[in-house]
Amino acid sequence: MTEDFKSTRGQRLNEFRFAPTDYSLQKMQELKRALPDLRSEIPEVRGFAFYGSRVHGRERPENGADRSDVDVCVFYDSSDIADSRKKVAVVERIVELEGRIRRAVHKRLEAIDLPAHGYEPQVALFDINREQINFFIQQFIQEVKKNIETNGDNLPFQIWAKRLFPIFLLSTSRAVYEARDSFFTALEKEPQGDVYWDLFIGLFEKFERHKVVDKDGKTVIFKHWPRTTKEAREYFFVK
Repeated sequence: MTEDFKSTRGQRLNEFRFAPTDYSLQKMQELKRALPDLRSEIPEVRGFAFYGSRVHGRERPENGADRSDVDVCVFYDSSDIADSRKKVAVVERIVELEGRIRRAVHKRLEAIDLPAHGYEPQVALFDINREQINFFIQQFIQEVKKNIETNGDNLPFQIWAKRLFPIFLLSTSRAVYEARDSFFTALEKEPQGDVYWDLFIGLFEKFERHKVVDKDGKTVIFKHWPRTTKEAREYFFVK
């Protein structure tokens, strides 16, 4: 299943990751509805994820000259790109694919009036093919073990953690759920899997900058992420 983007305005902040305004929620839904058409044009596309100020209800006013941009991550799967003995050929095909995806996504953003008033939408791309995801997961686990053994002196684990961040954004992609499942399954096999998860989600909190301004003008920082793999499975999968 995919996340349904239900608005969380008016509900307790410490229970929710997302609090998009009605306007941003509408635009996310419109982009989600464009997915089948986009996939018919580019079959490698698997879905979208949203992040940034619009997801957390912190965007600037829509009628201002400096309104907030839209941060979109597009998932694609390069697995079906023909095998080649020349690695350069594969890289060239992926670069060409990413160019087509960017042009197609920008076209659809224009259709729903998101890139208006001269600002440019931020479109990130993420290759979600299973082999790559599993590689990132194994590298993260390997490096986070070294980090614990060296009392926090092995910082490369953060690099691999950040490569997995996109699969935990607000997503419309079934492939993202499969990637999350692979990550949790790998952690559950580790005796210290909950410790690895806690380190990962701590970094993700900083990446997402989870804070909003409440009705009294005070900044509220989100500190409610699940701290165990069991809780995370329940939290990151829509029932």
